[in-house]
Amino acid sequence: MRLLLVKDVDAVWPGINRFAEMLEKDFPEWTAASLFHGARSGALQLWVIADGEAAKAAIFVEYRSRGNHTGARVAAMAGEDIHGWKHLWPEFKKALVTFGASSMDCVARKGFGEIFTDFKAKRYLFEVDLTDA
Repeated sequence: MRLLLVKDVDAVWPGINRFAEMLEKDFPEWTAASLFHGARSGALQLWVIADGEAAKAAIFVEYRSRGNHTGARVAAMAGEDIHGWKHLWPEFKKALVTFGASSMDCVARKGFGEIFTDFKAKRYLFEVDLTDA
Protein backbone atom coordinates (compact mmCIF):
# COMPACT_ATOMS: atom_id res chain seq x y z
CA MET A 1 0.00 0.00 0.00
CA ARG A 2 1.15 3.48 -0.74
CA LEU A 3 -0.04 7.04 -0.25
CA LEU A 4 -0.11 9.19 -3.38
CA LEU A 5 -0.78 12.87 -3.90
CA VAL A 6 -2.77 12.98 -7.11
CA LYS A 7 -2.27 15.89 -9.47
CA ASP A 8 -3.95 14.35 -12.51
CA VAL A 9 -7.48 13.95 -11.21
CA ASP A 10 -9.01 12.97 -14.56
CA ALA A 11 -6.76 9.92 -14.85
CA VAL A 12 -7.58 8.44 -11.43
CA TRP A 13 -11.19 9.54 -10.97
CA PRO A 14 -12.78 6.42 -12.50
CA GLY A 15 -11.03 4.33 -9.82
CA ILE A 16 -12.04 6.51 -6.89
CA ASN A 17 -15.46 7.79 -7.89
CA ARG A 18 -17.03 5.03 -5.80
CA PHE A 19 -15.46 6.55 -2.67
CA ALA A 20 -16.86 9.97 -3.55
CA GLU A 21 -20.29 8.40 -3.98
CA MET A 22 -19.94 6.75 -0.55
CA LEU A 23 -19.24 10.16 0.94
CA GLU A 24 -22.44 11.61 -0.50
CA LYS A 25 -24.45 9.28 1.71
CA ASP A 26 -22.80 10.35 4.98
CA PHE A 27 -21.83 13.95 4.22
CA PRO A 28 -24.53 15.63 2.13
CA GLU A 29 -22.46 18.81 1.85
CA TRP A 30 -20.12 16.89 -0.48
CA THR A 31 -21.31 15.43 -3.74
CA ALA A 32 -19.16 13.30 -6.00
CA ALA A 33 -19.30 16.15 -8.52
CA SER A 34 -18.20 18.80 -6.00
CA LEU A 35 -15.31 16.63 -4.79
CA PHE A 36 -14.22 16.01 -8.39
CA HIS A 37 -14.38 19.70 -9.28
CA GLY A 38 -12.67 20.70 -6.03
CA ALA A 39 -9.79 18.30 -6.68
CA ARG A 40 -9.59 19.23 -10.35
CA SER A 41 -9.51 22.97 -9.63
CA GLY A 42 -6.95 22.63 -6.85
CA ALA A 43 -9.33 23.80 -4.12
CA LEU A 44 -8.96 20.30 -2.63
CA GLN A 45 -5.89 18.12 -2.61
CA LEU A 46 -6.66 14.54 -3.55
CA TRP A 47 -4.67 11.79 -1.85
CA VAL A 48 -5.18 8.18 -2.86
CA ILE A 49 -4.16 5.10 -0.95
CA ALA A 50 -3.44 2.36 -3.45
CA ASP A 51 -2.46 -1.28 -3.49
CA GLY A 52 -0.83 -1.78 -6.86
CA GLU A 53 -3.20 -0.16 -9.34
CA ALA A 54 -6.27 -0.58 -7.12
CA ALA A 55 -7.41 2.44 -5.07
CA LYS A 56 -8.24 1.54 -1.47
CA ALA A 57 -9.13 5.01 -0.17
CA ALA A 58 -9.46 8.65 -1.19
CA ILE A 59 -8.70 11.60 1.07
CA PHE A 60 -9.66 15.17 0.15
CA VAL A 61 -7.78 17.95 1.96
CA GLU A 62 -8.36 21.67 2.04
CA TYR A 63 -6.03 24.22 3.61
CA ARG A 64 -7.18 27.16 5.68
CA SER A 65 -4.88 30.01 6.60
CA ARG A 66 -5.44 32.19 9.64
CA GLY A 67 -2.67 34.70 10.15
CA ASN A 68 0.58 32.76 10.25
CA HIS A 69 -1.19 29.45 10.93
CA THR A 70 -2.25 27.01 8.21
CA GLY A 71 -4.61 24.22 9.09
CA ALA A 72 -5.20 21.17 6.96
CA ARG A 73 -8.78 19.96 7.06
CA VAL A 74 -9.50 16.46 5.92
CA ALA A 75 -12.65 17.58 4.16
CA ALA A 76 -13.73 14.10 3.16
CA MET A 77 -12.30 10.61 3.39
CA ALA A 78 -13.63 7.20 2.39
CA GLY A 79 -12.09 3.83 1.77
CA GLU A 80 -12.13 0.12 2.20
CA ASP A 81 -10.03 -2.13 4.44
CA ILE A 82 -8.89 0.55 6.92
CA HIS A 83 -6.73 -2.08 8.66
CA GLY A 84 -4.69 -2.42 5.48
CA TRP A 85 -3.74 1.26 5.32
CA LYS A 86 -4.08 2.86 8.74
CA HIS A 87 -0.31 2.44 9.18
CA LEU A 88 0.12 5.14 6.51
CA TRP A 89 -1.52 7.82 8.68
CA PRO A 90 1.77 9.06 10.26
CA GLU A 91 3.30 9.39 6.78
CA PHE A 92 0.23 11.34 5.64
CA LYS A 93 0.51 13.76 8.57
CA LYS A 94 4.19 14.38 7.80
CA ALA A 95 3.33 15.03 4.16
CA LEU A 96 0.79 17.69 5.17
CA VAL A 97 3.53 19.51 7.09
CA THR A 98 5.56 19.73 3.87
CA PHE A 99 2.61 21.65 2.39
CA GLY A 100 2.78 24.14 5.25
CA ALA A 101 0.15 22.76 7.61
CA SER A 102 0.74 23.24 11.32
CA SER A 103 -2.44 21.45 12.40
CA MET A 104 -5.03 19.09 11.00
CA ASP A 105 -8.68 18.46 11.75
CA CYS A 106 -11.23 16.09 10.37
CA VAL A 107 -14.91 15.22 10.46
CA ALA A 108 -15.32 11.50 9.99
CA ARG A 109 -17.51 8.55 10.77
CA LYS A 110 -16.98 6.97 14.16
CA GLY A 111 -15.01 4.01 12.76
CA PHE A 112 -12.12 6.24 11.78
CA GLY A 113 -11.50 6.92 15.49
CA GLU A 114 -9.12 3.98 15.57
CA ILE A 115 -6.62 5.82 13.37
CA PHE A 116 -7.12 9.21 15.01
CA THR A 117 -5.57 8.10 18.29
CA ASP A 118 -3.57 11.32 18.73
CA PHE A 119 -6.51 13.63 17.98
CA LYS A 120 -8.38 15.49 20.70
CA ALA A 121 -12.10 15.97 20.31
CA LYS A 122 -12.37 19.76 20.35
CA ARG A 123 -15.86 20.20 18.98
CA TYR A 124 -18.96 18.15 18.54
CA LEU A 125 -21.08 18.09 15.44
CA PHE A 126 -24.79 18.05 16.18
CA GLU A 127 -27.12 17.18 13.35
CA VAL A 128 -30.87 16.97 13.04
CA ASP A 129 -33.02 15.93 10.12
CA LEU A 130 -35.31 18.86 9.31
CA THR A 131 -37.35 17.10 6.64
CA ASP A 132 -39.75 15.93 9.37
CA ALA A 133 -40.14 19.42 10.90
